[in-house]
Order: sequence, then C-alpha cells, then structure tokens
Amino acid sequence: MAAVFGGLSAAANFAEYFGERALAEKYRKAASDLQQAARRILYSTSANRLARRWDPVTRKLDLTVDASLAGVVIFGLFPADDPLVVSTMQQVEQRLTVRTAVGGLARYEGDGFLRATETSAGVPGNPWIPCSLWLAQYKIARAQTPAELRGAVDILGWVGKQARPSGALPEQLHPLGTEAISVCPLAWSHAEFIIAVRDYLDARARMHVQA
Repeated sequence: MAAVFGGLSAAANFAEYFGERALAEKYRKAASDLQQAARRILYSTSANRLARRWDPVTRKLDLTVDASLAGVVIFGLFPADDPLVVSTMQQVEQRLTVRTAVGGLARYEGDGFLRATETSAGVPGNPWIPCSLWLAQYKIARAQTPAELRGAVDILGWVGKQARPSGALPEQLHPLGTEAISVCPLAWSHAEFIIAVRDYLDARARMHVQA
C-alpha cells in the first residue's frame, strides 16, 4: 500500500509538471484516500503497530513483524514521527534485530528463505543488508538533531564492514558467521546504501552540521 501511495504521489507530480492539473488532482485524491484507508484498516490497536497487510480472503490483518514496514516512511505514506509509525518501527527493530556478533536486521518473522539456523528470540532470521538499511533510512527521516543520527550512522558503518574485499555487498549474511548468503554483489544492497548515505547527507545539511 505504501508503494502504491508513493506511485500515485509521483504520478501527481508528473501530471502537475506537464500542466495536467485535473489529472494531478485525481491522483492526489486517490493517494489521500489510500492514506486514510491505511490508517483506518492497517493499524492494530491490540498490537499497537501497523500490519504488513490485510488479507481479503480471511478478512484479517497479517501481524507478522516485517522490516518492509519501513516503507510507510520511505514512500511517504506516513511521517516518521507519527506515533503509529514510531510504535511500529520500535517493534520492528526490537523483534528483528539479530542479537549475535554478526548483527543486522532480519527480513520478517518466520522468514524461511535460505534460513541458515533455527529461529529464536536472538536470531529471528538471517540478517539482510537492504532491510538493515531501511531501518537506517527510517532513523534518518525521524532524526531532528545530529545526535539522533547516530543510530543510522552505526548501521551504515555495519554495512560497510560487511562488504567483500572487492567492495561488493551481499543480500544477506549467516547470523552466526561472516559468510555471504545468496547473491553477491546485489545491486539492491548497493542501491539502498547509496539512498541511505544520500538521506544522511541531506539530513546533516538540513541541520546545518559542518563536515
């Protein structure tokens, strides 16, 4: 839903740029309606977080904690300081952090794709580079002071340490070792790293932080 919102917002901007004001307004109205529906339908009061989706078959919320919930900020569906988002992302970080010497963020609870170990409270899954960077992007979006950027900087530093000798970044890592799992290099990992660094530099400029 967040990606659709981002697409509609981008379409509105394109239409506005090309002088199609009626079309731009149509897209903005659709985006606004989607945003209101997301707030009304996807938030679980019992879990105090956003669900990753609403199942039209069972008519129930899927409350699996998923790193992609950062997309509500990345695609602009909700602001980073919205209490609904803050509570959601706190739970994402708490429940998906890999608490081993490797660190990083797992993709979602119960992720079985190329799972290297049995899941546990300390190892919810393999640590993923892109997912860890989504958390960094969220932290940057929410930061109001240089001190609040520290958590994102730590993640960027962690990602840099996971690069292979060639500089290539993998998709995911073994939670108990240093070997890469799945694709390496992965363009997605590199793209998310570039986005996070760009966001960080923009945040520093916004805060008037000197290099």
